[in-house]
Amino acid sequence: MNANNKWKIAIGTWEFADEAVEKAYFTEELKNTLSYLRPIILIMGVLYLLFIIPDYFVLTNQNFSLILVNRLVFLGYFVFLYWKSKNFEKVESYYFWITTTEILAVLFFLSVFIMYKPANFLIQGFGVMIILQAFFFVPNKFKNVLLVSLLTVALFLLTAFYVIEGLVLMEFIAVTVYLLLVLVMSSITFLRTNYYKRKQYANSQAYLHLSITDHLTGVYNRQKFNAELKKAFYSFQNYNRPFSAILLDIDDFKSINDRYGHLKGDKVLVEVSGKIDQAIRSTDILARWGGEEFIILLPDTQLEEAIEIAERLRNLILKSNFAGVAIHCSFGAASLEPGETEEDFLNRVDGLLYEAKRKGKNQVSY
Repeated sequence: MNANNKWKIAIGTWEFADEAVEKAYFTEELKNTLSYLRPIILIMGVLYLLFIIPDYFVLTNQNFSLILVNRLVFLGYFVFLYWKSKNFEKVESYYFWITTTEILAVLFFLSVFIMYKPANFLIQGFGVMIILQAFFFVPNKFKNVLLVSLLTVALFLLTAFYVIEGLVLMEFIAVTVYLLLVLVMSSITFLRTNYYKRKQYANSQAYLHLSITDHLTGVYNRQKFNAELKKAFYSFQNYNRPFSAILLDIDDFKSINDRYGHLKGDKVLVEVSGKIDQAIRSTDILARWGGEEFIILLPDTQLEEAIEIAERLRNLILKSNFAGVAIHCSFGAASLEPGETEEDFLNRVDGLLYEAKRKGKNQVSY
């Protein structure tokens, strides 16, 4: 998927069309959601149990004991869900448990509704409206929320039709209309809110991308490289994880600008960086170091492997054509040594690059 479509929001679901982007967005959203959702889970369980108080005064038949069991069982489920929600790190797991809980909530509510004799249709209808609002309040896939909400309305109306004796037709129609209106308005609010949250996320990611990438080549900039270098340096000091770096420079680049012009020179830089980016590993960090220089951070890489990578890139560039121009590059490769600072390490890599230049260019110095 190209960059223009990466942040596209699909009409209908109002989610990112790119599944990877949608998953990344909701994973971030989930971190914020769980901070308030977990306490709410417990509160909802306790509130559901506390409805046993009006049950005690309203019910005069043997169904009170069954309803008490119903409410205690559902409280137990909410306690389990509170414990389970600590492991909602995977988006798919969250969707499953939230949707399952909503379906169970409807079934428990309807079982109590059936045991109420007589049941007040209008009061129970207001209860369903609150349940629908709760469904749309909790983050979930829109199709899941909509299907569970429609199922709730349908089951409630069907249960009321068969359970309540002397049901007034006009009341039944009125409650049906109100429930559908609540469903429609909640859906619009849900979609609108989620659409703008995704737009805000897309904008923040776009700004972040601009802040860490080189405006010409699209690879990382020096600021991003330095941040990643600090992480690698920390891992080396605390976990003894090695890393290496390769600094490369396009040989005689000034002659390309002088002969073909700066626009051609810029195109060469773009194509060279793109070629390198495709050839390195996904864990490696490629950045434009300045002018025609590029630097590659190689996590968990010893010097021998770094030299092999540099040689492979040197041959790849030598055999390729960039914007119709044949070029070659000089490379400096090094691994961090104990006792070195970040500045010492970068100075050493830089010195190795210029050693390759002095030796005749188009070679790897290490």
